[in-house]
Amino acid sequence: MMAVLFKKLYDGIVLISLGIILLLNVTGYVGWGIWLFYLNFWPLLLIIAGFRLVLSIKKGLEGIVYLFQILFWLAVIFGGLYYYKTNNEIISTQQVKEFSYAIATDNNFIGKEVSFDFEFSYGEYYLYDTDNTNKDIIKVEGEHTTNINDPQVYTDVRETSTTIYYRQVGNGMFFIPFYNPINNFELTLGSLINNKIKVNLGAGKLTTDFKYSKTNIFEVNIGAGEMITLITDNAEISLIDAKIGAGKMVISLPLNYGYIISYNVGAGSLKLEDKEMGGLATVGSDVKSSNIEIARKIITINVSVGAGEFDLQYASK
Repeated sequence: MMAVLFKKLYDGIVLISLGIILLLNVTGYVGWGIWLFYLNFWPLLLIIAGFRLVLSIKKGLEGIVYLFQILFWLAVIFGGLYYYKTNNEIISTQQVKEFSYAIATDNNFIGKEVSFDFEFSYGEYYLYDTDNTNKDIIKVEGEHTTNINDPQVYTDVRETSTTIYYRQVGNGMFFIPFYNPINNFELTLGSLINNKIKVNLGAGKLTTDFKYSKTNIFEVNIGAGEMITLITDNAEISLIDAKIGAGKMVISLPLNYGYIISYNVGAGSLKLEDKEMGGLATVGSDVKSSNIEIARKIITINVSVGAGEFDLQYASK
């Protein structure tokens, strides 16, 4: 009875694993060359056959034979995927696509409130601004594997305002074992952004570097991602509103900036100037920076942390 059960289990695992590998092949996640790697294990088939002959001498050991074959099959399948992972051969250069796009400055932006609304999925992003008014209002450059959609950049033009949207949603399976899709983008913002920058970050990593921004409001919503925000003394950001789920946000301020922060922390952590601000279910209102009396500019910060982390620090610390 046990032998019949193990045989059915073995047959099912073989068919499922073969189907998974073939699916990964045809969708471009794994190269067809992985089958050549599996052929290197053909002598093990002789060993398996020998074990079956030896163990079949005594009745009742058929289940052990099939159990051994199941373990062997799983070891070969996942061993092959791990080999391709460690040798950087899962993603070939033919599967990586470069992307470049820009929106030029025109009358849709001059004299209006200009805002950005970003939504980032899996990947690594670098977002920074420039002081050149003669160039693009936004420029996007990067690369991604072909299973991920191209970014979508479009504008919503109103009578007194214009909002620029950036969206990128992957249509692939990001969490396949041993598979790391490439999704790296650099976004350059022009100097006409004067109202609000809104960011929704999923599971990716985002670095923002604001040197010249005239933006007043910076809104952040982080899921499981990680965000680093660098602000210099030329930036004009006056309000940061951040909501953090299971992710992490680090803000770096110049020494001559002060802050007034209100926070609500669930199971996560919040650190101000290298000082841990309490533990579980911590609430703070209008907490002021140590340099508030001499600060050249003061930023108001509202932050809500679920199970994630928030860290506010000064650039030299």
